[in-house]
Amino acid sequence: MQWRLALCGESSMALSSSACAFGNSSRRVYAFPNSSCARELRGAISAGYSRAFGTIFDSHVTTLISSIILIWMGTGEIKGFGVTLTIGVAASLFTALVVTRLIFNFLTERNIIKSLSMAHIIKSSKVGFMTVAKPLAIATSNIARDPDGVVRRLGLE
Repeated sequence: MQWRLALCGESSMALSSSACAFGNSSRRVYAFPNSSCARELRGAISAGYSRAFGTIFDSHVTTLISSIILIWMGTGEIKGFGVTLTIGVAASLFTALVVTRLIFNFLTERNIIKSLSMAHIIKSSKVGFMTVAKPLAIATSNIARDPDGVVRRLGLE
């Protein structure tokens, strides 16, 4: 059996990865404030997971319900979009709730991480997005105007 990845499959993968990013970021948003008031790091991580569970679970289950409806009601590419989205969101949910918890437990048991600080990663909160707005707008309009030409020029045929 041959498989072909169409634009629907690619877009559902992008949507699945955004769900994964949402799960990871929402858990961290809840864990970081707790790290300063908790007595130990494990307590902060546990509190972060507890507070983020409802948000992560709700968003993923809602997307899963929609993707199952697409599989049930759709035909052709729409059904493929639903299948790919279901696989991606289910994997994202498992990763966000189980795998990352196991990784955090492993790292804290071995004292590899000692605090939950992102100050060393994100040094400045001021990012000049508007400095690249015009070049990106031109590139986006060129791609939208002639996507096949872009594919040919990049040699992706």
